[in-house]
Amino acid sequence: MKIILINSRKHFFFLFPLLTLFSFFSHFIIAQNVGISTTTPVFKLDVRNGSINTDSVYRIGTNTVLSIPGIGNLFVGKNIGGFNTGSYNTFSGETAGYSNMSGSSNSFFGFSAGYINTLGNNNSFFGWGAGNTNSSGSDNSFFGRAAGISNSTGFENSFFGRSAGLLNSTG
Repeated sequence: MKIILINSRKHFFFLFPLLTLFSFFSHFIIAQNVGISTTTPVFKLDVRNGSINTDSVYRIGTNTVLSIPGIGNLFVGKNIGGFNTGSYNTFSGETAGYSNMSGSSNSFFGFSAGYINTLGNNNSFFGWGAGNTNSSGSDNSFFGRAAGISNSTGFENSFFGRSAGLLNSTG
């Protein structure tokens, strides 16, 4: 930027407001951070003592990581509940409840927990792959890595521990 000094009061009073305005806006352009209730934002969007509201979802990059679709649902993680039309489900962990369609009142926590569930209701699957192939089984409780992983239509089962109920599919 080239600055020309003009030795005249008339020009000074004309140029000073323009330079001040330029200085004000260049601060925001250089900083590249936006602050709400702070004059020194540390992040791209820095909100202090307030709330952030969205009418849609929260994303990291292009991945939806937090959403509340439909009635009473809460999804936390990547690729969760992509086909969900059910109600009162809570899914957390990558691909948890991924295929759920009309299944309702399910709690799936962990990578791929309840992945195939489409119609099952009132299930609680906790752990990596727990209840992974459950499609329409209902009222099941599977806790532990791969617990109930082969269950597809079985109902009212309780499996606790790694790979518990591994071979159960319909019972």
